[in-house]
Amino acid sequence: MDPESDPRLVVRSTLRHPERLAVVLLLAVATVATAILAVPGPLPEMPGEEALGQPAPTTIRATRDLAVPDEDGTRRRREEAAGEEPRVFDHDQGAAAEVGARIHGAFQLMRTTEAAWRAQRGPARKETRADAADLRRAYAAHRHDFASRLQLWVDDPSFTALSDARFGEGVEWNLLGLTRVGLARPLVADRSLLAVDRERGIRIREVGSGSARSEQVVRNLDGIDDLAAAGSAIEAGAAALPHLSPALRTALASIAIDLVGPSLVLSQAETERRRAVAASAVAPVVIPLRRGDVIVRAGERLERRHLSLLSGMEAETRLFDRAAMRVGAGVLVAVTLIVLWAAAARLGGHIRPRRRGALLLVLLFLAMLGAAAAGVAAADHLREVVRPLGAEAFTLLVPVPAGAALAAMLLSPAAGVLLAIAVGSAVGLLGAPSAVMGVQVTLASVAAALLLARVQRRRYVWRAGLAVGALQVLLVAAGWLFAGRARLEVPPLDLAAALGAAFLSGALLLPLAVVILAPLLERALGLATDLRLRDLASLNHPALKELIVQAPGTWHHSVVAGTLAEAGAQAVGADALLARVGAHFHDLGKGSDPAAFPENTRGENRLAELPPEEATERVRRHVEVGVAAARRWKLPRAVVDIVQQHHGTRLVSSSVRYPGPRPRSREAGLVLIADACETSAREATETSPERFLQLVRRRIAEAVEEGQLDESEFTIGDLDAVARAMAAALHSVYRSRSAGLSQPPSPADRGLPLQLVRP
Repeated sequence: MDPESDPRLVVRSTLRHPERLAVVLLLAVATVATAILAVPGPLPEMPGEEALGQPAPTTIRATRDLAVPDEDGTRRRREEAAGEEPRVFDHDQGAAAEVGARIHGAFQLMRTTEAAWRAQRGPARKETRADAADLRRAYAAHRHDFASRLQLWVDDPSFTALSDARFGEGVEWNLLGLTRVGLARPLVADRSLLAVDRERGIRIREVGSGSARSEQVVRNLDGIDDLAAAGSAIEAGAAALPHLSPALRTALASIAIDLVGPSLVLSQAETERRRAVAASAVAPVVIPLRRGDVIVRAGERLERRHLSLLSGMEAETRLFDRAAMRVGAGVLVAVTLIVLWAAAARLGGHIRPRRRGALLLVLLFLAMLGAAAAGVAAADHLREVVRPLGAEAFTLLVPVPAGAALAAMLLSPAAGVLLAIAVGSAVGLLGAPSAVMGVQVTLASVAAALLLARVQRRRYVWRAGLAVGALQVLLVAAGWLFAGRARLEVPPLDLAAALGAAFLSGALLLPLAVVILAPLLERALGLATDLRLRDLASLNHPALKELIVQAPGTWHHSVVAGTLAEAGAQAVGADALLARVGAHFHDLGKGSDPAAFPENTRGENRLAELPPEEATERVRRHVEVGVAAARRWKLPRAVVDIVQQHHGTRLVSSSVRYPGPRPRSREAGLVLIADACETSAREATETSPERFLQLVRRRIAEAVEEGQLDESEFTIGDLDAVARAMAAALHSVYRSRSAGLSQPPSPADRGLPLQLVRP
């Protein structure tokens, strides 16, 4: 891996002790605030069964989004699902074959009886009436066996007719044919019993060999006959047998009718099982309640449905449930903040997690979340009063994205985006529709943070507000379409009100809040927006006007250092405007003693005439004087820090160091480097780009070797980019100067590598 581009090889520890405290503070306060605001307080006293039919003492609303179980509705739905399940009938495919086997077995028995009788009778001779009577007695002797095989008791006339026909094979085939006529279509005992199945049909299972093979739902029941229809068909078939005697036709018809039974039989057990499965598949019915929905109004008589909703709401918002909800909301926001913070640090986002910055983030988080909660609460209470306009408009009027915009302006774009996502996630927990509201707030806040992060003119604040307002209108319209509440027609009044509120919030209230709150927060926390920094960068500040009069050399040195610091900041993505302004004011303390510094004495060293201790003290104290002057002029805290840290703890003389602290931001580190480079470049005799690059690299290497940049968040690649950018800026500033003596670079400066000796 290339060490110069590895973002992990920073010159200092990535998280100091004060910063860890700031992170913990932000995390704890944000988590607790979300847990409190996201969960409703104690429920109002709920009326019980004794209040049924009595007027409600007060209006009761849903305290949050609820899904109250509807036991009656669930029971009705399950009964409907069970009732829609078709009854199951088993169709015996082998009914005709089974009847045929019985007929054949019975007739075969009687023909065997006749054969045995003939064998006992002896050789063939003409049959007499006595023989016929004897044969009928033989048939009668086996009548019970015949009935057993036929599974049917045949009456006397029919048995006599069959006996007279000698149970011949032709008679057997005629009887078999009549039974097949009767069983040609599925049979039920009585078609009138299928009247309840006309609409939903019946489920027919084809059964054979004791197992179900296939099934189908039959909705047209006209193809199903009953026993009466089968009997009529059999009688018609018997009448079509003219070659048989009337007595035999009657006997065959009677036996066939008795043999034919229902081939389609209701399976009550299977029907009940399937209906139970269909009922259990129905999900419990719930009544959705949105936060603020009125369950019962004051004075309205309490009905059973009211009590059911109230008991359900009470069951879902018990004390333990509210505690669990608070824990869940806190965990969600805590994890969100941890992940966002880690992502910002990992991706190089400069979020300045110091105590003042963390305090600002906490304040903005609480303010925006509280304002959003107040908007939701106001919408709940005004829901009935402004019903035609829609309560959502009051929620949308709250300029929640202003918090992210202020964080981006006062800290950094990364901090603004981090706060935008955190606030959007937390606001999504406050009320319905949670997901849509959270997405709307998050996207609008991110847009506000990015648009206002580096705004340098106040009119640009209002332009950014117009863009955020237009985005909010788009998001609200998309949310309505997603929820199925909008139609491709003239917008309803509540939608128009919501769109108007969204635009007004972004275009007017958001920039108004930013313009009012930004200066207050700047003064209270000592932070600075680009609006303030741009005013300071104009060189028209009274402190700089005094400096140019008192110490013109220092003023010129500061302006050039500002150019170098700005170039270095642009090269590494630091705050270029803050770096330039910090460089302009970094030597403000020299104005009280300009003669102690050579840039104001035309090269004369007036300190050489003084004792070393006094000379060293006069040089060293310009930092303290500069800090006091910066505070007296009420400069932003970030600028005061640069004034205090621009020398770090470097040596003033062999035994005395500047009081420090070392630079704690990239901007302060850049001013330290720019200060040293401008001083060295002023004495340079050669102004080639290569010479300047060697000079800047040497000054950076010295600062690194002394540990002055250990807390400035620079990577090796950053410092190389800074060296190239400052060298180019120096060449641009000094190229109009005379080339002077052309001498080769000293061995110390030739090709000096940039080494970081304190990782």
